[in-house]
Amino acid sequence: MRSLFSILFPLSLFAQHIIIDPIPRMPQLQPMVLSALDVNVQMDQHTAETLLTLHFYNPNGSRLEGTFLCPIPSASTVSRVTLDINGVATPAELLDANKARDIYEEIVRRTKDPALVSYAGNQMIQARIFPIEPHSERVLTIQLQQLIDQDNGLYTYRLPLNAQPNQFKLHGTTESGWLGSGTHKLNQQDTPAGMTFDATTWSGDVELVFTPKDTQTGLGAQFHTVDGREGWVMLRIVPPTLKTTERTHPKDIAFVVDTSGSMLGAKLEQAQAALRFCLGALKPQDRFQVVRFSTESEPLGSDWMPAEPTNLKNAVTFVDQFQALGGTNIQAALESTQSLSPANDRVQMILFITDGKPTIGNQDESKLTALVASDQRRVFSVGVGFDVNTHLLDRMSEHGSRTYVRPEEDLEVKVSALFAKIQAPVMTQLQINASGMRLMETTPERLPDLFHGQDLQVLARYQGTGKAALTLEGMVEGKKVKQRIQIVLPDRGVQSIHIPKIWAQRRVGFLLDQIRLNGEQGELIDEVKRLAKTWGIITPYTSFLVLEDDMPVASAPTIRHQSEDRFRNLSQKSGEASVMASEEMASITDSSYSMEPEPMGEIKWIGGKMFTRQGPLWQESGADPQRAKSITFASKAYFELLAKYPELREILALGSVCFLWQGETLTITNIQN
Repeated sequence: MRSLFSILFPLSLFAQHIIIDPIPRMPQLQPMVLSALDVNVQMDQHTAETLLTLHFYNPNGSRLEGTFLCPIPSASTVSRVTLDINGVATPAELLDANKARDIYEEIVRRTKDPALVSYAGNQMIQARIFPIEPHSERVLTIQLQQLIDQDNGLYTYRLPLNAQPNQFKLHGTTESGWLGSGTHKLNQQDTPAGMTFDATTWSGDVELVFTPKDTQTGLGAQFHTVDGREGWVMLRIVPPTLKTTERTHPKDIAFVVDTSGSMLGAKLEQAQAALRFCLGALKPQDRFQVVRFSTESEPLGSDWMPAEPTNLKNAVTFVDQFQALGGTNIQAALESTQSLSPANDRVQMILFITDGKPTIGNQDESKLTALVASDQRRVFSVGVGFDVNTHLLDRMSEHGSRTYVRPEEDLEVKVSALFAKIQAPVMTQLQINASGMRLMETTPERLPDLFHGQDLQVLARYQGTGKAALTLEGMVEGKKVKQRIQIVLPDRGVQSIHIPKIWAQRRVGFLLDQIRLNGEQGELIDEVKRLAKTWGIITPYTSFLVLEDDMPVASAPTIRHQSEDRFRNLSQKSGEASVMASEEMASITDSSYSMEPEPMGEIKWIGGKMFTRQGPLWQESGADPQRAKSITFASKAYFELLAKYPELREILALGSVCFLWQGETLTITNIQN
C-alpha cells in the first residue's frame, strides 16, 4: 500500500500522498507534513489492538480544513475503529471496499496521481477535520481492533505504513513465545507483563510474526507467489520452550587452543580467562576435553571427562600453566580430537582458537578439514588477528560457525559471548521434508543446531499447488521428535516481497562463499550474475551488470567503488581483507540475516518483478515497450484492469509503467503531472 493516509482539502496541491482538491484563484501552498508517527501494538494470541498517533503540521500561512481519508485492513478483521483529533472524539465513517473504491477512482482521475490506485480493495475511514491553523499541528489517533489469523503454524500481524514520517516509532507488547519481523529490526525484552518490542528505523509496512506462548517445537511457513504455482517460502523453526537450560541437550565440547609463540602476551592471557569462563559454565550432564597445541599437541586427558568439580579444577590448573612457545601444528591438534569417543546421543563440539596459519605438520587445507569432517561434530573456530588462514578456518567450520577477533578487540569477550550462545543446545540434527510440494535451492543447505533462545529461518524456492505438508524432525533432550503441519499452498498472488529478497541475498552469499573457498566455477559465477541482475545485488561479478545490458546506470562509478571496497581480495587466504571477506559472507548467509538487497539507481521490486526507471517510464526486466499494448491512465480500460486483477495495484501505482502480464506486455501511458 502506497500510503497510510490521505487528506482531501478544498485547496490546491498534491504532494507526499496528501491530496488537495483544486479551487481556482487559490495560491500555491506547501503540502501538509507528517511530522511524526507512533504505532503502538498490543497483541495476544488472537487479537491485536493498534493505536496510531499521527502528527500533522501545516507549514502554510493559511488555515486548512478538509476530509481525512485513511485506508485500513479489510472488514473481516476490523471490529472497532475510533478517531480522535487533538483529544476531541470525532465521528468517523467506516466505508466498505466498494464505496471506498469509488472515492479512490474519483480522486485518481482528478489529481492524476497513479500512486493512489494502491489503495484499491481496502476499507477506508472518512472523517471531517477541524481547521488546522497556520504553522500549527494537529494530532490524530486511530484505534483499531482486529483478529489475527493463524496460517501454516504462524500468527501474522500486518499494517500498511508506506507514508514516511519525519519521526517514527513502533512499539508494543505481546504474550507470544517467539516474535520476529520480516520488515523491521526489533529490540525485544522479556518482562513480567510479556515480551516488549520496539523499532525506531522507518522500514515501511509493518509485519510481525509470532507463535503462542509456551509453544512446543514450532514450524511455520510464509509464502510469496505471483501466479499461485511457484514462488518462495520462508520456514521459521522455533525450538521448544524449556523452563530451564539444565534440560538442554547434553553436550561434549573440546576446547582446542593455540599456545604458539605468537600468542604471547595479552592474547594468551585473554584466551586463558575465556577458557576459565567456559569451564565454569558447563552443565553437570556435559563432558569436556582441553587441548593445547604449538609445535605439538597436548590433551588434558585421554578421552571426554565428565564436568565434575575435580575434573574442572584440574582443567583450570592445566589452563593456568599455558605458555606461548613454538610453532603452529594444527594437524596434531585436530588429530587429538579425532581420538575422542563418538556419541550419537550427544552434541559434540570443538571450540578452536588460533592466531596463525599452520607452520608445522600437514598444511594442506583439504586434508586438515577432513580431520574434523563429521556429521556429529560441530567446529566453532575463532581466528585471532589477521595472520590466520580464513579459508581453512571457514571450511573447518561449515557445520558450526566462525568468529574473528580483530587486533583491537578483546579475545576473552568474543570467546565468552560465543560460548554463551552455543552452551545450551535444545534441538539438534534438524531435517525438513516436504510432501505435495517441491523445495529447491534451500538456504541454508544444511540446517544448524538450535540453541536456547534462538530460532531459524530457512528460505527456498518452491513449486506446487493445493494441499501439501511439511515435516520437521530433530533431537530434543536425547529423543527424536517430529512435527508435521498441513499446508494449503496459495492459489493466487501472495505478496511478502521481503521473502524472495532475503532468499536471493543469502543465496548469493552462499555461492560467493563457495567460490571464495573452492575456486571459481563457471556455473556458480553464472548463477551469481543471474541473481544479481534480477535482484540488484552488488557482487564482484556484477558491478555493471545489475540492470539489463542496454540500460544505463547513472550510479555505476559509485557501485563499482562499493563493489571493490566490499569484495576486493576475495580469494586471499589471510590478512585483513581476507577476514573482512569471511565476515561479510558469514553475515549474509547467517540464518537470522534479514537485510534487503541494496538499492542501486532507480530500482523497485514488486511482486517478485524488478522495475527500473527509464526516463519517465518504469520498465519491468524483459518487457519491451515497442511491443506493448497501450492502456491510457485513468481510462475505463485502466480501471477495468485494476478491478479484474487487484494484485496489479502496486505495479499500476508506479504510474507510467511497462510490464508483463498474462502473456502480454502492457504499458500505462498519458499520465499528466
